[in-house]
Amino acid sequence: SAQTYSLSRNLPYPPSLVYSVISDVDSYCKFVPYCVESTVIHRDSRTNQPIKATLRVGWKAFEESFESQLKCEEPHSVIAQSCKHSLFKLLYTRWRIIPHADQSLTRVVMDLKFAFANPLYNTVSATFAPTVTKIMIEAFEQRIAEM
Repeated sequence: SAQTYSLSRNLPYPPSLVYSVISDVDSYCKFVPYCVESTVIHRDSRTNQPIKATLRVGWKAFEESFESQLKCEEPHSVIAQSCKHSLFKLLYTRWRIIPHADQSLTRVVMDLKFAFANPLYNTVSATFAPTVTKIMIEAFEQRIAEM
Protein backbone atom coordinates (compact mmCIF):
# COMPACT_ATOMS: atom_id res chain seq x y z
CA SER A 1 0.00 0.00 0.00
CA ALA A 2 1.01 3.62 -0.49
CA GLN A 3 3.00 5.58 2.05
CA THR A 4 1.77 9.11 2.73
CA TYR A 5 3.63 12.01 4.27
CA SER A 6 2.57 15.60 4.82
CA LEU A 7 4.65 18.54 6.01
CA SER A 8 3.71 22.18 6.39
CA ARG A 9 5.55 25.41 7.01
CA ASN A 10 4.66 29.05 7.52
CA LEU A 11 7.05 31.04 5.34
CA PRO A 12 7.68 34.80 5.52
CA TYR A 13 7.17 35.29 1.77
CA PRO A 14 4.24 36.20 -0.49
CA PRO A 15 2.23 33.35 -2.07
CA SER A 16 3.27 34.48 -5.58
CA LEU A 17 6.98 33.96 -4.80
CA VAL A 18 6.36 30.59 -3.15
CA TYR A 19 4.31 29.46 -6.15
CA SER A 20 6.89 30.67 -8.68
CA VAL A 21 9.67 28.59 -7.07
CA ILE A 22 7.55 25.45 -6.70
CA SER A 23 6.24 25.65 -10.28
CA ASP A 24 9.72 26.30 -11.77
CA VAL A 25 10.35 22.61 -12.45
CA ASP A 26 13.18 23.35 -14.91
CA SER A 27 15.23 24.68 -11.96
CA TYR A 28 14.74 21.70 -9.62
CA CYS A 29 18.12 20.24 -10.62
CA LYS A 30 19.78 23.39 -9.24
CA PHE A 31 18.48 23.02 -5.68
CA VAL A 32 16.47 19.84 -5.04
CA PRO A 33 18.60 17.15 -3.38
CA TYR A 34 19.03 13.98 -5.47
CA CYS A 35 17.55 15.68 -8.58
CA VAL A 36 20.27 15.60 -11.23
CA GLU A 37 18.15 16.72 -14.18
CA SER A 38 14.77 18.45 -14.53
CA THR A 39 13.19 19.35 -17.85
CA VAL A 40 9.73 20.65 -18.67
CA ILE A 41 8.78 18.87 -21.90
CA HIS A 42 5.31 20.33 -22.40
CA ARG A 43 3.63 23.59 -21.40
CA ASP A 44 0.03 24.72 -21.52
CA SER A 45 -0.25 26.83 -24.68
CA ARG A 46 -2.67 29.23 -22.98
CA THR A 47 -1.01 29.78 -19.58
CA ASN A 48 2.59 28.68 -20.27
CA GLN A 49 2.42 26.64 -17.06
CA PRO A 50 4.31 23.31 -17.14
CA ILE A 51 2.08 20.27 -17.71
CA LYS A 52 4.64 17.50 -18.28
CA ALA A 53 8.23 17.15 -17.07
CA THR A 54 11.03 14.62 -16.92
CA LEU A 55 13.04 14.30 -13.72
CA ARG A 56 16.21 12.30 -13.23
CA VAL A 57 17.05 11.47 -9.64
CA GLY A 58 20.22 9.89 -8.38
CA TRP A 59 21.82 8.73 -5.17
CA LYS A 60 25.18 6.96 -5.11
CA ALA A 61 25.04 4.27 -7.86
CA PHE A 62 21.26 4.52 -8.20
CA GLU A 63 19.82 6.73 -10.94
CA GLU A 64 16.32 6.79 -12.39
CA SER A 65 14.36 8.99 -14.82
CA PHE A 66 10.61 9.40 -14.87
CA GLU A 67 7.93 11.59 -16.40
CA SER A 68 5.34 13.45 -14.39
CA GLN A 69 2.06 15.04 -15.37
CA LEU A 70 1.79 18.46 -13.74
CA LYS A 71 -1.22 20.51 -12.77
CA CYS A 72 -0.26 24.06 -11.81
CA GLU A 73 -2.98 26.35 -10.51
CA GLU A 74 -1.43 29.73 -9.91
CA PRO A 75 -0.99 30.74 -7.11
CA HIS A 76 -2.65 27.94 -5.12
CA SER A 77 -1.19 24.54 -5.96
CA VAL A 78 1.23 22.40 -7.92
CA ILE A 79 0.45 18.71 -8.36
CA ALA A 80 2.83 16.17 -9.88
CA GLN A 81 1.68 12.65 -10.72
CA SER A 82 4.27 10.23 -12.07
CA CYS A 83 3.35 8.57 -15.35
CA LYS A 84 3.63 4.78 -15.63
CA HIS A 85 7.04 3.66 -14.44
CA SER A 86 8.64 0.34 -13.54
CA LEU A 87 10.01 1.70 -10.24
CA PHE A 88 6.80 3.23 -8.84
CA LYS A 89 3.26 1.97 -8.64
CA LEU A 90 2.40 5.47 -7.46
CA LEU A 91 4.26 8.75 -7.03
CA TYR A 92 2.15 11.80 -6.24
CA THR A 93 3.19 15.17 -4.82
CA ARG A 94 0.85 18.04 -4.05
CA TRP A 95 2.00 21.47 -2.94
CA ARG A 96 -0.66 23.74 -1.46
CA ILE A 97 0.08 27.44 -1.09
CA ILE A 98 -2.34 29.01 1.36
CA PRO A 99 -2.57 32.69 2.34
CA HIS A 100 -2.02 33.02 6.10
CA ALA A 101 -4.15 35.12 8.47
CA ASP A 102 -0.93 37.01 9.16
CA GLN A 103 -0.41 38.59 5.74
CA SER A 104 3.38 38.55 6.12
CA LEU A 105 3.27 34.73 6.01
CA THR A 106 2.28 32.03 3.53
CA ARG A 107 1.35 28.52 4.62
CA VAL A 108 2.90 25.79 2.45
CA VAL A 109 1.76 22.18 2.68
CA MET A 110 3.58 19.39 0.84
CA ASP A 111 1.74 16.07 0.53
CA LEU A 112 3.71 13.09 -0.76
CA LYS A 113 2.20 9.70 -1.57
CA PHE A 114 4.16 6.86 -3.10
CA ALA A 115 4.37 3.11 -3.53
CA PHE A 116 7.25 1.27 -5.09
CA ALA A 117 6.57 -1.63 -7.45
CA ASN A 118 9.07 -3.72 -5.45
CA PRO A 119 7.74 -4.61 -1.94
CA LEU A 120 11.29 -4.65 -0.57
CA TYR A 121 11.77 -1.01 -1.62
CA ASN A 122 8.54 -0.12 0.21
CA THR A 123 9.86 -1.71 3.39
CA VAL A 124 13.25 -0.01 3.16
CA SER A 125 11.81 3.38 2.17
CA ALA A 126 9.62 3.51 5.29
CA THR A 127 12.77 4.18 7.32
CA PHE A 128 14.15 7.05 5.24
CA ALA A 129 11.07 8.63 3.59
CA PRO A 130 10.24 10.98 6.51
CA THR A 131 13.80 12.33 6.45
CA VAL A 132 13.81 12.74 2.66
CA THR A 133 10.44 14.55 2.81
CA LYS A 134 11.85 16.98 5.38
CA ILE A 135 15.02 17.52 3.29
CA MET A 136 12.87 18.27 0.23
CA ILE A 137 10.66 20.90 1.86
CA GLU A 138 13.75 22.52 3.41
CA ALA A 139 15.40 22.72 -0.03
CA PHE A 140 12.37 24.60 -1.39
CA GLU A 141 12.34 26.82 1.71
CA GLN A 142 16.00 27.73 1.16
CA ARG A 143 15.46 28.37 -2.57
CA ILE A 144 12.54 30.71 -1.81
CA ALA A 145 14.71 32.56 0.73
CA GLU A 146 17.40 33.07 -1.95
CA MET A 147 15.00 34.58 -4.49
